[in-house]
Amino acid sequence: MGAWSYESTPVDGGTRVSAAVTSMLRVYLDESGAKFVRLVFRDDPVWGYDAHLALESGDFDCPTGCSVEIAVDGGPQRTVLASRPEASAPVLSLREPRQLWYALRDAQLLTVDFPARGKGTQRATFDVSGLDRSRLDWDQQPYAKDFGVTA
Repeated sequence: MGAWSYESTPVDGGTRVSAAVTSMLRVYLDESGAKFVRLVFRDDPVWGYDAHLALESGDFDCPTGCSVEIAVDGGPQRTVLASRPEASAPVLSLREPRQLWYALRDAQLLTVDFPARGKGTQRATFDVSGLDRSRLDWDQQPYAKDFGVTA
């Protein structure tokens, strides 16, 4: 079962809530050795809904926007647009965060192929089972969709 961690942090305007899981295997991204990748879903009262990948070391190769390939439970890969905020730690923001959230309903495994600076495309695999969906209210939103549905 996936080892999800949850946080609730008071911030200006309310409470920031997040759910995060660490990759099953480490990924070698720089000279410091292989490190884990984190997948984070976040609801911030100011910034809204967000899903991103975070690195312990190394960096993403996404200077002006890029895409990642995502597959759920060994299904077909789906391209998701992404961006790396310039003034932040190595974080890769994933577009369509709610659709990814909905795709993980009843899922066991998520793979994400992402561009790593100086290392080409790398893969992070996550055990996404056991997600406590009640920690974020995304499923109760009136615009909840299935992953395969496009706007």
